[in-house]
Amino acid sequence: MPTKSLLLVFIHGFKGGDHTFDGFPDHFRTLVQNALPKINVLSIVYPKFETQGDLNECVAKFHGWLLNKCIDLEVANGTPSPT
Repeated sequence: MPTKSLLLVFIHGFKGGDHTFDGFPDHFRTLVQNALPKINVLSIVYPKFETQGDLNECVAKFHGWLLNKCIDLEVANGTPSPT
C-alpha cells in the first residue's frame, strides 16, 4: 500500500515575501507529522513573484504551480494520480 502524503501549502498576501512565514511552515509540518505518523507530511510556500497582477491571472498561475508540485510528488513517490 503506498504511503499517503499531505501537502501543506502556505500562501502569503500580496505584500508578503519569502520571509513572511519565517520557520512556521516547518514547525507546523513537524507538529502535523507527529500527529499523523503514517502520513508523509510536506510543506511548501508559494513564491512571492507569482502573486502580482490581476487576480484571475494569479489564480491561474497558482493552479498551474500547485498542479505541477502535486505531479512531482506523485512521480517521486511512485503513486498514481488521483485525477
